[in-house]
Formats: sequence, C-alpha cells, structure tokens
Amino acid sequence: MILRRIKEVETIDVGKAFGMPDGKMLIQWIISNKVGDDRYRHRFAVRKYTMKPMDPSTIPLHKHKYIQCLTVLSGRLFCESQDGSIEVRPWESVYFYQNEPHKVVPMGNETVELFCIIDCPNGGENCLPEIPKNVRTE
Repeated sequence: MILRRIKEVETIDVGKAFGMPDGKMLIQWIISNKVGDDRYRHRFAVRKYTMKPMDPSTIPLHKHKYIQCLTVLSGRLFCESQDGSIEVRPWESVYFYQNEPHKVVPMGNETVELFCIIDCPNGGENCLPEIPKNVRTE
C-alpha cells in the first residue's frame, strides 16, 4: 500500500511547452511509473493539473499518443475538438481518444483544478513525470 499526499507531490510547470509565462499550467503526477516497485507497474497514470486563467488562443489544438480523461475538480473548463466545443464543470469528465486533436482552457477568471487520467501505451514512456519538450499540434 502506498499513501501519497497530493500537497507533498512535486509540482512541475508544464506551461512552457505552450509558450506560457511561469505558473500558468502546473502538473503533479499522483500515480506514474515512478511510484512504487515492480508490483505497482501501471497501465495508467493520474495527474493533477492546476490551470490559471489565460488567453484561450494560448493553447493550440494538439494531440497525444495516449487516451486522456479529464475530471474537473474546481472551476470551469472550455474543451474543443473536431466534434465541437463544450463547457466542463466540477465533477464532470471529458474523454479524448488517442491522437484526437483537442484543446482545453480555463473559462473566465477562475483557476481550474482537474485530474487527468491517461493510459500508458508503448511501454509507458508517457507515464513518467517530465517537463514536455514540445507539443504535437495539428
């Protein structure tokens, strides 16, 4: 059994991959392939994002090599994909398939906190905490 206190999990500033100023988009890897020993090898990861208000044009449509489920904890999130756009409110989830072009941006002047659950294809290299070097855009 492993107990992780979210307030004690390292916070990584990932907004730089989108060209944002410091502190706009932060991530904490709650569950990753670095948590636990061989008994805890996962096929998923859980991340907590904190997103401060930002210009919606800051985040381009982009895609990932993994499936992604976002569950909003606080604030409101604007989500866009080729299927249209929606508002996601606290305790609602939005799901993106592998390589689905999408963007997510906080709505209004509220900070958004959310859990992001991803799968770990191809050996799970995307399930290790790191600062993204670039973002695949359309």
